[in-house]
Amino acid sequence: MEKKLSVILTGRNDNYGGDFNARLYNTLHWLHYWLTRYNIPSEIVLVNYNPLPHRPAIYEMVEFPKMNDRVCIRVIDVPPEEHEKILHADVRKPVPLIEFVAKNIGIRRARGSFVLATNADVLFDPGIFACIAHTPLQHNAFYRAARVDFRSESPLVFHDNPNLLLEKIRKSVFRFFLQGGTYDDNSRLPFVIKLRYLQMYNWLRGLFFKAVFPLRGILRHLGIPHTNELFTFRWFCNAGGDFMLMSKEAWMAGRGYPEDTWISTHTDSLHLVMTAVSGLRQVTFPYVVYHQEHDRRFDFGAYNADMELMYSRLVSEGNEMVQFRKSLNNNPENWGLGDVTLNEITI
Repeated sequence: MEKKLSVILTGRNDNYGGDFNARLYNTLHWLHYWLTRYNIPSEIVLVNYNPLPHRPAIYEMVEFPKMNDRVCIRVIDVPPEEHEKILHADVRKPVPLIEFVAKNIGIRRARGSFVLATNADVLFDPGIFACIAHTPLQHNAFYRAARVDFRSESPLVFHDNPNLLLEKIRKSVFRFFLQGGTYDDNSRLPFVIKLRYLQMYNWLRGLFFKAVFPLRGILRHLGIPHTNELFTFRWFCNAGGDFMLMSKEAWMAGRGYPEDTWISTHTDSLHLVMTAVSGLRQVTFPYVVYHQEHDRRFDFGAYNADMELMYSRLVSEGNEMVQFRKSLNNNPENWGLGDVTLNEITI
């Protein structure tokens, strides 16, 4: 059966963040439930990247949903020796999972006519599945959705009761990643009211920055808030790695995510600008994706030289791409380990 959609996830058997296995379980079962319910011919592609050899395989540590005639799950293994080959100290920081290389591996091998790159700890609002099922997806567009973060004092496990889980999640949402701005809101207001209020505030904030952008040199000396780039207000760069959907043809034409970035932070934003300047139209779904808060390798609330380096590259190359309307993706023809044969299993 021809697949309409491929959903790309990445992970390894290290239980990253202390509860990765539980988050992956929720994402896999949530995806499987809604893709089946909306009758979307699809595949979930999990890139099992650089697994630890002394631990059980990831599909032995996490209970996977059962394949049916509409949805299948493929696990692509990227052995440690392939990871070692791309650890160039002058190109990328050596970390156990190189996120966007791993995503490219899945994107390159996806069999769906449309490919959605996301993360293994994200739950999509049911409205997103309805849009994909009932709205013809365009080959000349890329699709985005806002991300919100939620936290839970006890593990939230999906047991075929989506309304109950969604209600619990919405009550614990505390952070909103909107187009051009990120906001914390720990108030007790209903989720929808908080979202609409912040969307309006963010829209007004965008108007302000667009108005003062020509004066940014003066504003910098006066200590008045300003921005060094406008493309993050023009396109939905914020948390782009959590939801990026477009045709397989477009992914191949753009050569996937850039693979020469020092760390993963801002790599998704770079890729989004690369995609936008190539001529594809942005479409934003009116629904969000829910991301579970967890321990991270980087502290986004503190100064970090690696993140500052990546932000400087984003500003520099982003502005250049906007000016010349040309992508700066330097990936080789074999991006996504295109010249390597990798083992895979179907669950």
